[in-house]
Amino acid sequence: MHYHLKSLSLATLVLSLSLPVGVAESQTKGSVQTTLTAQVQMMIKQSERLFEGLQLYELGKAQFSKGQEQEALETFQKALVIFREVDDKKFQGLTLYKMGQVYENLSQYDMALKSYKQALPLVKELEGVVLGTMATVYADQGDYPKALNLYQQALAIAQRLNDKVGEMKRLYNLGTVYSELGNYSKSMELFQQALKITRKLDDRAGEANTLNSIASVYINIGDYAKALDLAQQALAIQAKIDNKAALPPIFSNFGDIYLQLADYATALEKYNQALGIIETIGNSAFKANILQKIAGVYIRLGQYEKALDLNVQALTIYSKIDSKSGMVTIFNNIGRVYEQIGKYSEALKLYQKALNILNVTGGNTAKARTFNNIGSAYWNLRQYDKALIYYQQALVIRKKSGIKEGQAKTLNNIALVYYNQGKYTQALNYYQQGLVIARELKDKDTEAISLTNIGVTYNALGNYSDAETNLFIAIEA
Repeated sequence: MHYHLKSLSLATLVLSLSLPVGVAESQTKGSVQTTLTAQVQMMIKQSERLFEGLQLYELGKAQFSKGQEQEALETFQKALVIFREVDDKKFQGLTLYKMGQVYENLSQYDMALKSYKQALPLVKELEGVVLGTMATVYADQGDYPKALNLYQQALAIAQRLNDKVGEMKRLYNLGTVYSELGNYSKSMELFQQALKITRKLDDRAGEANTLNSIASVYINIGDYAKALDLAQQALAIQAKIDNKAALPPIFSNFGDIYLQLADYATALEKYNQALGIIETIGNSAFKANILQKIAGVYIRLGQYEKALDLNVQALTIYSKIDSKSGMVTIFNNIGRVYEQIGKYSEALKLYQKALNILNVTGGNTAKARTFNNIGSAYWNLRQYDKALIYYQQALVIRKKSGIKEGQAKTLNNIALVYYNQGKYTQALNYYQQGLVIARELKDKDTEAISLTNIGVTYNALGNYSDAETNLFIAIEA
């Protein structure tokens, strides 16, 4: 009743402002009264419908926050119908934006992007936020050129509005994308810019998150001492502000560092510290992520049964929360374990499961990895022509996405196939392409492997002088 009275007073106010002060004598009192009554009733009905839509919108948000994605989606769709009926552009846009978030959580990326694009012209005041969210969807799918373009647009909007929080977020997002692309110097530059802003804003949590991300870059370039120092700084800040929820990613970085240093006992200790915190605060997706990292340690230790068990645990979690991208990762991980123990046909079945999901959801990075793994399985089965087909498909995606590190690995895989087929000239061409990228990335290990392979290939071609030169350079690299 309260809302009906409120609506009535609003309708009366609008009508009193819109009707002329005097009424022509030719109009009868009855006709004016009829017109007024009809208009009031129409406005009351519209107000009631708007209120109904707002209630549905709030219910959808509550359902989404509880992880009830399907229910939230149905509720938002009902709200959208009402907002379109009453022609409320703002809430049409907000509802479409929330629907996009739900679709994104369900790994329905095409539907998410469709919703965000529809929301964009309806909520101009949130243009930077929507563009940034769309960019994240493209980044999650491995479409880094589109992600970069949209993040840069969002950054320009934040800078124009002097929105320092928004500027910091977009610099951080851009740093993350460049890190994925293997452009670590650019990534570092952007993270450092974001870090300066977090310090100016006295955003201690943001400062710690950024320090931890910079630590990840140092892990990627092999500077583990620097990575360890930065992760420790991040840990000290998060502990001081009692931000327990932010500790697992830091312990995960510690685990990654010790894994690379082949200190497997300490790596396991750090991953398990992350896992212990997750058990108390919740976060199913990150728990699954840590479980697969622990599995990776056991693979290094040759304990494949433990690795399989942990990956299955992670798969169970991803299936329960319907994380398609997580399931794809685990199918690939288990497939790699099967390859390690010589079960190549079983590995292929799992890679195909991953590919089936990706053919529905999209995801360039994951698809390239899956193609590469299928190629590896066929390589191990000595089916070189099939291996070559899948390696080439992986290379096309990685070139399109600009993922340099992935390109170098796939180029070397293709070269290896040609070498084993006795096609040494083709092999040499691909090894040399891989070498160029390894040097661009300052990846000394891959550079040394490429030089060794080039030397071996020259030797097979009977070019002993160039073979000797490359092998000596490889030793020095």
